[in-house]
Amino acid sequence: MSPPGAHVRAAAPASLPGPHRGPQAEAAVALAEAAVPTLQPPPPPPLPPRWSPASRELLAGFAAGAANVGSGYPFDTIKCRLQAAGSAARYPGGPLQVVRAVLLHEGGGAGLFRGLGATMVREVPGNALFFVSYEALRRTLSSAAAAPAVSAIVGLAVGAEGPNTGAGRPAAGSSEPAAEARRNWLAELAAAMLCGGTAGTIMWAAVMPIDVAKTRLQTARPGDAWDVGLVQHWAMLWREGRLAALYAGLTPTLLRAFPANAAQWLAWEACMRGLGGDRDT
Repeated sequence: MSPPGAHVRAAAPASLPGPHRGPQAEAAVALAEAAVPTLQPPPPPPLPPRWSPASRELLAGFAAGAANVGSGYPFDTIKCRLQAAGSAARYPGGPLQVVRAVLLHEGGGAGLFRGLGATMVREVPGNALFFVSYEALRRTLSSAAAAPAVSAIVGLAVGAEGPNTGAGRPAAGSSEPAAEARRNWLAELAAAMLCGGTAGTIMWAAVMPIDVAKTRLQTARPGDAWDVGLVQHWAMLWREGRLAALYAGLTPTLLRAFPANAAQWLAWEACMRGLGGDRDT
C-alpha cells in the first residue's frame, strides 16, 4: 500500500509546466501530503468499560475463592481430620494414615472431597465480599472528602517524631515536600490496615455459620448423624443452640481476622511502595 500523498508526488511534477518543476513542485507535493492526514476521519471514541469497578471486584473475588478451594481441598480435609482426632494416638501414622483410612473406608477419592460444596459456598461469596469491601473502603478513604482527614490523623500520630514538629514546623534537615510524601505514604499504609482488617471481619462474620457446618460436615464419617447436607446441618445447629451454635467460635475468629488481614494488606502495600510499585498499575 502506498504511503499517504504518494499519488500526489507521482502526479504533481508531470502536471506542472517545465519552468515550474523543481523547488516549486516539491513545495506543492509537501503541502498536499500535509493536507492528507486532515482528510482522514477521526478515530472512534473509546468504548465504555464492560464492567463497573464493583462488578469486576465481585467477579474477581468469586474466581479467587473458587481457585482457593480447588487448588488444595484434599489437604484441608486431612488437616481437619487430624485436628478433630483429639489425640495423636488415633492417627499415629500422621497424614498418610488419614489418607489411607479415607480411601479404604469412606468411598475412595471422593472421601477426600467431603464437604467440598459447603466450602465453596463459604469461600466463593466470602472472597467476593472480602475484596468488594476492601476496595469500597479504599475508595471511600481515598476520596477527596476523606483523604485530608486521614492525612491529618496520620500527621498527628507521627508528628512527634516525623518531619513536622510542634505546630507544623519542619524538623531540622527536612523539606516540606519530603514531609508531605512521608505523610501520604503513612496514610496509605494506615488505610490498608484499616480496610484490610475491616474487610476480613465483615467476611468472617458473614460466613461463620457456613464455616461451622462445613467443619462438622468435613469431619463426619459415612453414616454419622452429621453426614448430611449443609441445610440439614444448619437445622441441627439451630435446634442444638440457635445462634450460639451457628456462630460457635465467632469471637476468636474475629479477634484473629482483623489483625491478620490488616497485617497482610500492610505488608502488601509496604512492599509495593518499597519496590517502587503502585497499586493502580
